[in-house]
Amino acid sequence: MTLKEEKPIDNVILSYFDETISPEELEQLRCWISDSSNNREYFKKLVQIHKASSIAFNAEEFDAKTAFKKISKKYPELKSSKTNNHIKQICFRIGKIAAILVLGILLGYGGKSINSSWSKKNNTLSKSVITVPLGSKSKVSLPDGTEVWLNAGSSLNYYSDYGINKRDVFLIGEGYFKVTKMKVPFIVHTTGLAIKALGTEFNVKAYPDEKVTEAILVHGSIAVDKMVKNDEKYSVDETSVVLVSGQKVVYHRSTSASSDSFLSGKMEVSNINPLSAISWKEKCWIIEKEELQSLIIKLERKYDVKIIITSKDLKKFKFTGVLKNESIEQVLKALSLSAPIKFRFIKGTVYLSDNIQ
Repeated sequence: MTLKEEKPIDNVILSYFDETISPEELEQLRCWISDSSNNREYFKKLVQIHKASSIAFNAEEFDAKTAFKKISKKYPELKSSKTNNHIKQICFRIGKIAAILVLGILLGYGGKSINSSWSKKNNTLSKSVITVPLGSKSKVSLPDGTEVWLNAGSSLNYYSDYGINKRDVFLIGEGYFKVTKMKVPFIVHTTGLAIKALGTEFNVKAYPDEKVTEAILVHGSIAVDKMVKNDEKYSVDETSVVLVSGQKVVYHRSTSASSDSFLSGKMEVSNINPLSAISWKEKCWIIEKEELQSLIIKLERKYDVKIIITSKDLKKFKFTGVLKNESIEQVLKALSLSAPIKFRFIKGTVYLSDNIQ
């Protein structure tokens, strides 16, 4: 590419972000970045904005002007920078390209947040933490291109050495992982288990308020190791299973309430159809023969509402169906059509019974 044929650098950067950059443009970008420290700093700011932005979903909700004002408050140096207008334009266009909510990511606004902590001590790693509150779900891209969908009430963190000699992430809650294939193994650390993969798609669920940790393999293969605690440190137990596509492993965690159970500390493998189990991340959530007592836990997370069953007889009722954009009221009405359920709202809490006076 000759100098006359080179595109404006901002357009090249945008092509880089939306993955339409040509080999010639990529070389142009590399040369421009290495040309000066100002160029590197400018590109670094835009990368931070773009990387953070990958969490949000809805481009229609993106208010570019408000977003840039908020970003300017967080980064005052942008106001006096000669690149102010360029960054503003790029910020606006990134919002359209990536279908993002920049404001929500950089400032922890709108229910989703990323924050990092650093130490002044040498050789101390920084940590990135991604949190998703109840009533929402989110998608994020890790530095190696691995895509992660996080369910309501979940968090994921990783350290600044991610992708160098290891790819370790730490999950609380539920996440679906589409792992970029690399020689460096990808490991999800969660309560009681470590799930290792080289390039695959799988779902992990490990909410603190549940007694089991689950891993479901959709494509590829994963090795699931049980972690044991010795002298305040965790290490891999001899127990390990390898899953193939369409299998699920359930690990019965040892807790004070269930430690006497014969299932405590055991891993059970079964064959399943994973489509319904991972549908929470899609527009259509598939419910298949699920008991009400477990279904309401998922509804509480999805809609950020407290649900109480006042009749024990209702807990074992099973439901099958598909949810799209229904409100919690619409879902409850649908449930009441297929089971003897009546519901009422009292001060933000939903009470389910089979006989409301």
